[in-house]
Amino acid sequence: MSDSPSQDLVDLLNSLHYSKYGALAALTVVIYDYCITVDDEISLIWPSRWSITKVLFLLNRYSPFIDGGLGLHLSTDLFDRNTCAIEYQILAYSATLGLITAECILMVRTYAIWCRNKSVLWFLVLLGIATYVPILTLIGHFLRSLRYPDNTVLHYTACIPLSASDEVLWVVYALHLAPETAVIILTLVNRYQTAESFDRPPPILNILYRDGMLAYFAILGMVLVNITVMVIGPPAISSMVQEPIRILHSALCTRVVLNLRKAALCGRDADSEDTMRFISESYIAYEDIVDLPR
Repeated sequence: MSDSPSQDLVDLLNSLHYSKYGALAALTVVIYDYCITVDDEISLIWPSRWSITKVLFLLNRYSPFIDGGLGLHLSTDLFDRNTCAIEYQILAYSATLGLITAECILMVRTYAIWCRNKSVLWFLVLLGIATYVPILTLIGHFLRSLRYPDNTVLHYTACIPLSASDEVLWVVYALHLAPETAVIILTLVNRYQTAESFDRPPPILNILYRDGMLAYFAILGMVLVNITVMVIGPPAISSMVQEPIRILHSALCTRVVLNLRKAALCGRDADSEDTMRFISESYIAYEDIVDLPR
């Protein structure tokens, strides 16, 4: 919390400019990513059966439009204090659930790599509960600590909280690293355990490992940058980077699913024995591949 009302107002005006830039950048990324991948979505996702993978994909795919649009609305065109408080809380919970959905996609991918191993399933479920319950609790605590400007100030600043300490938020982002780190460790362990299971690793398996590693290190880099900004950077800069990070997180996990479907479809058409064996053993991630057109 700032030492004086005047300092609060200065911080608020600085946050406003950066929040606008961040919200606009996030919405731009959402629209661009959708435009360049919608053909793959139509051909690989829409014709498939309903499954946990498909539900997670669609939630992860379309929730960023809500977050991006709401974030831009909050930073440009909202002048009622009560509405500001409600919509800001909606955005905070929506963004958090969006991150959780994206991480669930990586968990399902890991469960598939381990050929539906029950021990891995229970480990991921318990880890998710131990991680996401505290995250949602901390987000609730953070939102209750916020103060909002009155309607007169909102006409000049739009909906930006007057005081928003990042001490809670950086802990939230750090907690998000727990399931993602567990996923990458399980992926690496499985990679070494199954190295001798196939005469030649099927392309779909290589893509699972490749996309998982790239997604993890990209997300790790973004989260570390965000935490660093929260701890040592100006509060205004922190507000700018959070929404783009959530959007990029979603886009990366979208690519994981689409690349996985492409590889599974190509493997089915190639009819490789190793590929078909891996697909059948990893049924949870590919149960809807059979309905896709050849």
